[in-house]
Amino acid sequence: MIIAIRKSFKSNTYKIFLWLVILALAGVFSIPQLIRDMHTSDWIAQINGSKVSYAEFIFRARSQEARIQMLRQQYGQLADMLLQSLGASADPRIFALESLIRDELLIQVARSMKLRVSPAFVTEKLASPLFIQQELSDLVPMFVLDPYHGINTQALRAYLQRMRISMSDFERKVDQVLERRTLLDILDGALYIPDFVVKERYQEEYLAKSYSLLHFNFGNYRTKAQQAPVGDEQLKEFFEQKNNASKQYWMPEQRAGKIWEFGTGSYGVAVDEDIITSYYHEHKKSEFLEEGPQVQIRHILLKADHDTSMQSVYEKAQKLRAELVNSPAIFAEKAREVSQDEATAQQGGLMPFFSRGTHHKALDRAAFLLQNDGDISEVIVTDAGAEIIQRVSKKSATYKPLKSVYKDIEKKLKSKKFKEQFAQEAQKAVSGELSVDQLVKKTAGSARDIALVSRDDSSAHNKALFKIKQQGDYGFYVDGDKGYLIQLVTLTKPYLPSFESLKDVISQDYYQEKASELLQQDMERAKELAKTDDIAQLAKKFSAPLKTPSAIKKSDAEEVARLQKEGLPVDAMFSISAQGDIAEAKVDLDGFIIRLDAIAPFDNDEFAHEKDKLKKQLQSEYRRLLGAGFVASLSRNATIKVNESLLTTAK
Repeated sequence: MIIAIRKSFKSNTYKIFLWLVILALAGVFSIPQLIRDMHTSDWIAQINGSKVSYAEFIFRARSQEARIQMLRQQYGQLADMLLQSLGASADPRIFALESLIRDELLIQVARSMKLRVSPAFVTEKLASPLFIQQELSDLVPMFVLDPYHGINTQALRAYLQRMRISMSDFERKVDQVLERRTLLDILDGALYIPDFVVKERYQEEYLAKSYSLLHFNFGNYRTKAQQAPVGDEQLKEFFEQKNNASKQYWMPEQRAGKIWEFGTGSYGVAVDEDIITSYYHEHKKSEFLEEGPQVQIRHILLKADHDTSMQSVYEKAQKLRAELVNSPAIFAEKAREVSQDEATAQQGGLMPFFSRGTHHKALDRAAFLLQNDGDISEVIVTDAGAEIIQRVSKKSATYKPLKSVYKDIEKKLKSKKFKEQFAQEAQKAVSGELSVDQLVKKTAGSARDIALVSRDDSSAHNKALFKIKQQGDYGFYVDGDKGYLIQLVTLTKPYLPSFESLKDVISQDYYQEKASELLQQDMERAKELAKTDDIAQLAKKFSAPLKTPSAIKKSDAEEVARLQKEGLPVDAMFSISAQGDIAEAKVDLDGFIIRLDAIAPFDNDEFAHEKDKLKKQLQSEYRRLLGAGFVASLSRNATIKVNESLLTTAK
């Protein structure tokens, strides 16, 4: 893609643009103010004077919310961890705002350099279903896609009309997506991973390393520190120092209260059957999925290796695909002849049924994009090589029957209705419009006392208690399907207990600090001596047991986990890169002096085998860092205003 685009640029413009990329990364880039025509006066953000509409924000937030729901259906509690690993916020509003600001910054750079995509290029990209899925999924729903020709124009026009999006707006959005993509591809084109960097990563990950570790046990130093008696004067001085520095021995503010609990049963909440049925049908796809759609395919894999470039493999796959499109019935026969996937070739490339998220993202998307049995995909590039797939069969999603989820829906709707009613009445009680006795009598709330607690107690009732401003006032909160009214009864201000009442605690803290100082002194001496002296002799000198675990590779996850479980400072061990170098580390209160004793010889055969994988890993890491750094640089030098009132009220 980028080669074709570069040919369409005039050479001087391209050179100027690369200089501006370099300047932007250096933090000295300035973007001209480009004002864009908007269809609404409501804006969520202004970037260098250019407004991003509130309507765009809502559209982006809803799209992201739908994606997050799908992720949570598929991955459950792991969904948030997945989002975090991708650097995406789990809050659809935050994601929408950040992504719109990023997109606008990139568009302003592209427009300032008069970077335009030609109509022919737009036509080419819109003919690729995979590109549409990857880059235009917010704009183009799956049902308007043709597996061979991209967008079904008639279906698209009907969809846009229903969504009240004009064709000119759609075309403008497509242009912007392609301009941003082109800009990032140019940036990506400047990414170069030298061989020595790949070798360093190989040495770091795959070469076994041997270490010697001196273990400085904190317990031994505490025993040593306690052998020196300490008088009251020293302890009082220590007591005063800690209080002056951090109020270490102050008692925090404490509160006690009374709490009333209310539930759906005491409120007599009921939900009609037709409301439950309606909820089921409205939320069937998002909440009551039993099993997602599955697809079965045949596939042909052509691998790239050291002797065959990906480009030549791709060209070979394109020729093969043309033959298969003309004669789809020979797909299984061709898979047996040419597929390099040993697991499926002899079965005519046939793979078992699978759900979304099972295989490589590009293969997954292509498989579920095929509309009919027998359809053949475009050539797909994956980590394994170039692939062509043919749809064999597809199973539709199945949903839990209403009868099996009726009680759950009823409980959920009752809880929702109860929360609304309770919040209204509890607010009246807090404001004094309704007495607490009246509320309790009316709804049979049960009461209990809350003993003195401090702010660091993270329970829900404690948080509510510390939000109340004055003694005697009320607050309320809802937790699950229960509602709580809470009163602040007692409030004790922070105070400093007497030295005598804390003497034992102060003494323990004093000896712990002295032990830490003694341990640190020995570690510093041992670290210096380890550069020249025999480490076994140092172990005896400092009474620090010597540990010499077996040689370990960073890529050996099982062995790494075992050493971590033993309490060894594995991360600090791997941070040493040169033989003979020394580092220090702490695990809990214990200390370690670490020396890298030996590194296994460089294995050229293994490096040749792992090189491509390592290079791809590095490219992925650097690409993400480069893109994020570029956008961050633009953000630092841009004038960005956010309409906080709209952001707060957005649902």
